[in-house]
Amino acid sequence: MRVAIVLTVSKYTGAAQDLPVFEEAADAVNTILGFNENFDQVLTIDSSSNSADVKDQIREFVSSLKGEKISEFFFYFTGIGQLDDLGYYYLLSDYEESKLLQTSLHNSELDLLIKSLSPELFVKIVDATYSGVHYVKEIETTHKVIERSANGFDKCYFLFSSHENQPSSSSSGYSRFSLAFIESVKAAEGTTVRYKDVVDYIKDFYRTRGWQIPFIVIEADYTEVFCQKSDDLTLQLGDSTGLLSREIELTEDEILLHRIQEEAKLYCAEEELPKVPESIIQTTEETLAKNEFLKLLFTPETEVFSEYSELYHHNHVRDSMKKALNNFCVNEEHGLSQHGRWGYNLHPTVDTEIVGFRLKMLTKYPNVDGFMIEFSIFLSVSKIRCAYTFYRIIDKGLKKSLEMKDTLYFFDVSPHDEKQISDKLYQCIDEFEDYVKLVIKTKYSVQASDNDNTQEVESDPVIETEDVTPKD
Repeated sequence: MRVAIVLTVSKYTGAAQDLPVFEEAADAVNTILGFNENFDQVLTIDSSSNSADVKDQIREFVSSLKGEKISEFFFYFTGIGQLDDLGYYYLLSDYEESKLLQTSLHNSELDLLIKSLSPELFVKIVDATYSGVHYVKEIETTHKVIERSANGFDKCYFLFSSHENQPSSSSSGYSRFSLAFIESVKAAEGTTVRYKDVVDYIKDFYRTRGWQIPFIVIEADYTEVFCQKSDDLTLQLGDSTGLLSREIELTEDEILLHRIQEEAKLYCAEEELPKVPESIIQTTEETLAKNEFLKLLFTPETEVFSEYSELYHHNHVRDSMKKALNNFCVNEEHGLSQHGRWGYNLHPTVDTEIVGFRLKMLTKYPNVDGFMIEFSIFLSVSKIRCAYTFYRIIDKGLKKSLEMKDTLYFFDVSPHDEKQISDKLYQCIDEFEDYVKLVIKTKYSVQASDNDNTQEVESDPVIETEDVTPKD
C-alpha cells in the first residue's frame, strides 16, 4: 500500500499576507498523487486546520494504517519551517513563538509516527522557508550529525528546499522548489517517473540557474518509482504550475527589491501612530462587549492616560522594557511623576494623547468584586507592543484595594494588521474572563470543569488605596 500526507500552510495567524502559491503547489502535488491511483490513500491538510487539528489528523491517519503493509509513505509539506539546535519544526497556521512546541509539528515526532508503520520506503518533500535538517549519517556540519532521523528507515528520499538556516529561494513569493518538483514530472520521458528522475531534474534546474542547491539525501537504490504519467497528467499540471512559472526568472536584485517592498507594507508613517491607541481601545471595547459572561456581571468603564507613570503597573512595565526601549518611541527620564514622586519614568517621543488605558469592570452585584485590565501601549513605525495586567477591585467600605494578578503580559502586532490586533485582543479578553471566573468560582467553591482553562488562584500582591490610585 502506498500512502501519503500533503500538509499545506498558506495562511498564518498575524502574517502580513497569505501565501497562495503554497496552495497551488499542493494542488499540483495532489493531482500527481491521485492520478491513475498512483497512491492508495492520501490525507490532505490545509490552512483551515489549527495545530491541534493537524496533529490529531496525522495521528488518526497513522493509527488507521496499523497492521497494513506499507510499501511507501510519502510526506509533502509546504509552508514555513524553523530550525534550531533541538531540531526542525513545521510551523502550523496558529504558530506563536512563545508556543513553538504546541503550534508546530516537530520533525522527530513525525519520524516516530511514520516509523511505527515500518514502511519499506519513506519519502519526505519539504518546501519551506528555513528548511534543511541534515539526515545523512556521516556528514558533519557546525552542529552534530543528526543520525536519529534516518535511523529506522530501510529506504528513504529526503528533499529539502534549502540547507541549514538558509531561507528557501523564491521570487515574488513563488516557490522555485515546488515548481522544480512538479516540472520534473512533466519533463520526464516515458510513462514511469522514478524518484531518481525527480532528483536529477531538480539538481539541474537549480544548477543551471546558479541558485542555492536544495538539500537532498538518498538512502535507496534509485529504482523506486514515484508515479505513472501520461499526456493527460501533463496537461493538468500545466494549469497547476502556470502561475508558479510567471516570475521564476527574476534576478537576485529583483527578488531583494520585492522583499524590501513587501516588508515596507508593514510600516506605519509616524504621523499615523497617534491613531493606533484609539483603534486598540475601540477594538478592545468591541471585543469585551461580545463576552456574554462578563456582560452578565459587570458594566465596563474605560479610562485613558497620556503618561505611562499614571498607570499602576508603570514600574513593572518600565523594568521589563529596559532592553527594548530603543525599539519604540519612548524614553526613560528621571523626574517627577504625575503623582509628585521622584524616579525614572517612561515618556512617549511621539505626539500622542494616549499611552495607555484601563477597562474597569464595575460589578452589578454587591457581593461580587470588580475587576480591571490595564494596558500600556508602545509605538513604533513597524511594531506596536501592548503590556497588560489584570486586577481585582476589592471593596472594603471606605477603602478599596487592588489585588494584582502577579503576571505582566505582552504582545506585539503590526500597526497595519487589523486582524492580528483583533486576534490578540480577543485572546487577552479570553484570558481576562478565565481570571475573573477563577476568582469567583474559588469564592463560591465551584469546581472548574475539565474544559476550563483557568488555573489555581495565585497569591497576588495587594495595593491598598482609598480611591484606587497607585501607591509605590
